Amino acid sequence: MAKYDYDFKKLVVEAYQQGKGGYGTLARHYGIPADSTVHKWVKIVEKLGFDALHRRKTTKFILSNSSKMSYTII
Repeated sequence: MAKYDYDFKKLVVEAYQQGKGGYGTLARHYGIPADSTVHKWVKIVEKLGFDALHRRKTTKFILSNSSKMSYTII
């Protein structure tokens, strides 16, 4: 799965908001494999604002009993 940085996501969502294309058109233009990715970003921004496009950093720790735990660092 490709990872996209905040500035790229913002660029694509702003293009959508400015009427430069629909989900599929913008996905193809920016080289995003699925138009559902653009749709998801637009809906996130509409609901939560641009700050919600920042990736969360998750660190995994392996405990001595070999179970994995995941922590989100904000």
